[in-house]
Amino acid sequence: MRIVRITGVVLGGLSFVAASIAAGCSSSNTPSVMNENTSSTAAGGGSSTQTQQTSGSSTAAGSSTTAGTSNTSSTVASGSSTTSAGVSDAGVCPSTLKDKMTTCTVGVDPSCSKGCGPDLANGSSQPNLGNKTCTCTAGVYVCSDCVYESPLPTCYTEGASPPACDGTVADKAPCTTPCTTGTGNDVCTMTTDAGKAAGCVCITGATGDVWTCATLPW
Repeated sequence: MRIVRITGVVLGGLSFVAASIAAGCSSSNTPSVMNENTSSTAAGGGSSTQTQQTSGSSTAAGSSTTAGTSNTSSTVASGSSTTSAGVSDAGVCPSTLKDKMTTCTVGVDPSCSKGCGPDLANGSSQPNLGNKTCTCTAGVYVCSDCVYESPLPTCYTEGASPPACDGTVADKAPCTTPCTTGTGNDVCTMTTDAGKAAGCVCITGATGDVWTCATLPW
């Protein structure tokens, strides 16, 4: 009977120990799961934080874009300041610029190139037969003498005895026979109201055949 009791006690103790161990395992498993979840949450939070940081970087990139916009504005502003007299970025004077009349600011408004002389036919590499440089001097633009193409195109070569222009000839007035290859005697001459000698040539303009006239000599 004692043996049976001892056996029962031993078995009961083992059952209690086993139960305790099981309970302990179950108890430790539960925190393990919680820790895993917590770690997962932390990882998730980290991802969220990382996303926010990425978003921050994106915002920084946005700032960079804003800075770029600011620079662009600065460039435009700078361009405006250097072209206050209407000079283009390519250094071409505006058509309204007049020698010794158009005002400017020395050190701000740049020199520019202005076409001069008679017009060239539509499709030519430049609009006029000649060019002159206009420079801001003492508050106004002062232009150099007109420099013409050399040698002159045949259509613009004044003959030894050029014919006089008739009464219908005037700058930009329509004409009927535009000069193409030239004969060497295609320039007619006239005297302007200011008493200066001028020459005229019939050319194909942007809107049709017209006379182009300018003060001689070319």
